[in-house]
Amino acid sequence: TDETYETGMKSFNTFCSNEGLSPLDATASTIVRYISWLGLKGTVHASSLQPYLSAINNYFRLHHREPVALGPLVTAARQSLAKRQRTINPGPARIYLPADAAFKIFKYGYEYLQGVRPPDATAFRNIVATVFAFFFFDRSGTTRAVRDGDVSVSTDTVVFLVYHRKGKDDVPDTQRPKLVIRHQYFATLMAGYLRLRAQLPVVPPYFFALPQDTPESWSAKVQTDWLQQSLSLVGVFPPAGFVYTSHSLRSGSASAARAVGWTLEQIEYWGGWSLMSKALRQSYIVPTVQACPAAKFFFDWFLSVPAARPAALSGPSALRWQNSCVPLENVYSALVNCGFANPHWYCISAAGTASG
Repeated sequence: TDETYETGMKSFNTFCSNEGLSPLDATASTIVRYISWLGLKGTVHASSLQPYLSAINNYFRLHHREPVALGPLVTAARQSLAKRQRTINPGPARIYLPADAAFKIFKYGYEYLQGVRPPDATAFRNIVATVFAFFFFDRSGTTRAVRDGDVSVSTDTVVFLVYHRKGKDDVPDTQRPKLVIRHQYFATLMAGYLRLRAQLPVVPPYFFALPQDTPESWSAKVQTDWLQQSLSLVGVFPPAGFVYTSHSLRSGSASAARAVGWTLEQIEYWGGWSLMSKALRQSYIVPTVQACPAAKFFFDWFLSVPAARPAALSGPSALRWQNSCVPLENVYSALVNCGFANPHWYCISAAGTASG
């Protein structure tokens, strides 16, 4: 990401200054010493070195020079550092977020729209950003970079024009992924958030920013903060010794989609992983995750034949929507199994009107 590359170049500039060297005079041997210098500082894990090296290579390319932070010598230095590093006071291990936990957050947001929950713009934003990231397998950088105009919402569809993905920011606008979800209940939640933003004073042009925010200063941690605050609202906490982070959202959603039948290629495209990604298979997909009702609620829309479009779906005034393309028998089952006390309002009768 841009902020990671900026951090990487600041670090390399400091090293070069200490060495009495111009950054553009660096060679592969210089990079080996730089890796050793980072290792002695103890602030960067060997597995996290790539953005620092990519920043140097990009800097060289911008100056029409061949990159130097690559090749067998640099690879050997990275491998050597990895063998020698030890984590001091390791923190809790991150774990995937189960789909049923994400559903509880979604349910809380829906109840907010119904007036069941007390009005709180910040809490609702945190919920919507978390649910959005779960639906789209987002990295924190993708979610926090969403701007006004990147998201379009209709009665049963959410369209996301992705402008930021790790390592892919140089893609022409015409080739940006346009991700389309046909899911009435997600569309309802997103439309409620748009109404909230329309009622607020002047807000920054970032989709998930509220008037008090300074999104330019957001770091990767902001998505974790939104997630953890939302989980606290619904009383969900990780197992002892573990922690839920933004990585948990991405891992949990990809694993749930895989469990309900998405192919790995579909998951790679949807979440911005490279084709045949080892990271996806080794660090994100949890093969033991099962196709529970909550997983089907979030991701069955991709696999199911759309239901007939009913004439109307009536309900509380804040949630009047026409036309549902969600297979409602699946949604009804998910709602029952995941905790909606009275799901009948969400069920369409054969006549096309809401029952309950």
